[in-house]
Amino acid sequence: EVYHSMDIGVLMTIVGAFPFGLAIQNVGLASWTAMSLVNLLSPVGSTGILAAIYIVSAGLSNLISNIAVIVMMAPVCVHIAHLQGIPMRALVSLFTLGRSEEHTSELQSPSI
Repeated sequence: EVYHSMDIGVLMTIVGAFPFGLAIQNVGLASWTAMSLVNLLSPVGSTGILAAIYIVSAGLSNLISNIAVIVMMAPVCVHIAHLQGIPMRALVSLFTLGRSEEHTSELQSPSI
């Protein structure tokens, strides 16, 4: 009964998101994005970087699935945490909150 109630599209999104996240990390896109974001927003400091993470997470969650947002943002946030000395827990909490913002937005996408 459980097997028949599963949505194959949801399962494929989950399965496909993890290799995508690994690819972002392996090709250096995550570190390049993190360094670019830190360099661009260095005049406004950590507050600007945290705001950018929230805004990007919230924006992406309106366009693509929440799982994909988490998989894409996690490697970038790890690099930002190392570059800025920001606790990883704070960044994870922030992009998770940004990701869940789409539930309160009028511009919702059907997501997982």
